[in-house]
Amino acid sequence: MTNKRYILKINKTVLFGWSFWFICMSLLVLQSCGESKPVNTDTSIIIAQVGEEKLTENMLAQIYPKGVDLKSESIKNYVRIWTESEVVILSAKKNLSASEKDFSRELKNYENSLLKYSYEQKLLDSALV
Repeated sequence: MTNKRYILKINKTVLFGWSFWFICMSLLVLQSCGESKPVNTDTSIIIAQVGEEKLTENMLAQIYPKGVDLKSESIKNYVRIWTESEVVILSAKKNLSASEKDFSRELKNYENSLLKYSYEQKLLDSALV
């Protein structure tokens, strides 16, 4: 009789142990599937920074595919214009109220205009073919 109790006790321990580990692993998997902040893996040289926004050498290389020469006048102008634009945007975000920054109606109107334009272009293309 004691032998059966001992075996039953070991079975309960093993079963509880497996369920415990299963629950822990499930929670770990669910936690890892959650939303996380994207990791910035861009290790290129930072050319300019305004607030949190950064202009990197890789970004310039996408705009100027022939090569990035930081002494070039066109790149200096681009960096200056980008910096001025980012400063104005940062100031606007700080100084405008929430209602002044709400462009949902304008965006919807613009989206509808683009949809109508695309549809009209498609109709014209199909009529010409």
